[in-house]
Amino acid sequence: MNAETLKTRILAQDMESVHHHAGSVWPELEGSHIFLTGGTGFFGKWLLHSIKHVIESEDFNIKITVLTRNPELFCNAEPALYAFENFSFITGDIQTFEVPNLDFTHLIHSAADSGDHVLRTDPIRMFESIVGGAQRVLEFARRCRVKRLLWVSSGAVYGVPTDPKDEFSEDWGGQGVNCLEVSSAYTVAKRAGEMLCTLYQNQWGVDVSIARCFTFVGPYLPLTVNYAIGNFIDDVLEGRKITIKGSGQEVRSYLYASDLAVWLWSLLVFGQKGSVINVGSDEAVSIYQVAEEVVKVLSGKGIIVQNIPPTKKVIPRYVPSIERAKFDYGLRSTVDLSEAIRRTAITNGWKST
Repeated sequence: MNAETLKTRILAQDMESVHHHAGSVWPELEGSHIFLTGGTGFFGKWLLHSIKHVIESEDFNIKITVLTRNPELFCNAEPALYAFENFSFITGDIQTFEVPNLDFTHLIHSAADSGDHVLRTDPIRMFESIVGGAQRVLEFARRCRVKRLLWVSSGAVYGVPTDPKDEFSEDWGGQGVNCLEVSSAYTVAKRAGEMLCTLYQNQWGVDVSIARCFTFVGPYLPLTVNYAIGNFIDDVLEGRKITIKGSGQEVRSYLYASDLAVWLWSLLVFGQKGSVINVGSDEAVSIYQVAEEVVKVLSGKGIIVQNIPPTKKVIPRYVPSIERAKFDYGLRSTVDLSEAIRRTAITNGWKST
């Protein structure tokens, strides 16, 4: 089986997995019109590909309008999505887009300039995009009287724990963040966005649920930006040894992208008003263990650790508690890390040896 055929098969299996595991969602969306920001990014592609599969499989009447800054670029990258009759695209920036004169039942806001490059080179633009975009979207939701708004936030709102016993649970207020440090801009902006959600819900009755997203892996993940697991896979695909830029002690967890799509669709429909739900895996692994797993699964050449010591006394840990997702919404992970790495690599051209 050639690489393209294998890629197509994996993606088809993944979309069917979303279709099956979020089965109770789709009848609830019949007749809906969803407005989606961030629809051309990693999260957005998974949402659009999965709902396209569902619509084609069951002939649901679900429409999605996608806000994007560059429709032509997305058309070239994803022609099947761009041409799909149930999708429409409008051009605009999250802070200034012209509100379409249409009725919407649901809104998913997942757009933000959150890359490490933007934080380093233009943190003002990043901060303004998150906070200004938040208010623009919430005001849009209020005026359109959307039935449900899913706010895609980040586990970064918790800050960096100073005690290894700290748990990233939704009831934990997080650590204080120094607002005089540029590196805090993303965390502060995301917190401000969540506060705006609370204010609009309290003052205007906007029905908002918040998904605090952690770390993910899967097809459509950019391999050359600031995602360690993507960088490691790219190293192997390019014939390099994996390079760990830090000490490798940092702890993360990874939810596979098809599970991410199930969780987001489920929370859009069933998330309780005013609720906050962590989205991610609770299977903790160190960055070095992730690199080892990538080498093992993809027959990589080895690992180079730069051994830059952690800047904090406590080893950075970024792993959510997902008890609320499990017990309140029945959400779970269905793809383990090894298989997630394999699927991500194959859909990026890796051929099993």
